[in-house]
Amino acid sequence: MFTESIWEWPGLCGWYRLLEPITVKASEYGAPTTRTQVFFYGYDPERVNSLFEADFLPSRSNDVRVKDALALLPSVRASWQTEAQSWRSVGSLGESFFEQRIANFIPTGVGNKQAIREYRKSRLVSGFLGTLHQRRTVRRFFVESWGD
Repeated sequence: MFTESIWEWPGLCGWYRLLEPITVKASEYGAPTTRTQVFFYGYDPERVNSLFEADFLPSRSNDVRVKDALALLPSVRASWQTEAQSWRSVGSLGESFFEQRIANFIPTGVGNKQAIREYRKSRLVSGFLGTLHQRRTVRRFFVESWGD
């Protein structure tokens, strides 16, 4: 197991400036989860202007919940088995923070251009492929409690 602290690496600390670890709640950055993670940032002061922990903090605190991310998605049918069948219309979350993030803040170079175009034009999203279960599996869904 790795036990040496990165703060103790003379080569790294000699040329990189390391910020204190930053605890991040993903929903505060527009992700539909409350998962908390710790990020470590370092930078080369010869190539980047000074950075501070505050540079990485969210500009506003708008909690995004999974229920918001899943709202207005279609119910997937097991018969949807092809790429063409996987394109489905999704509803709108109005002027919500999450809606604005997914519709208007797609970083350059991220995402499939056709998928982004279809979403913006017709609110079509791909990936709604159904899962065909064996009969015994379907029966088990109705017999067992969640978590069994």
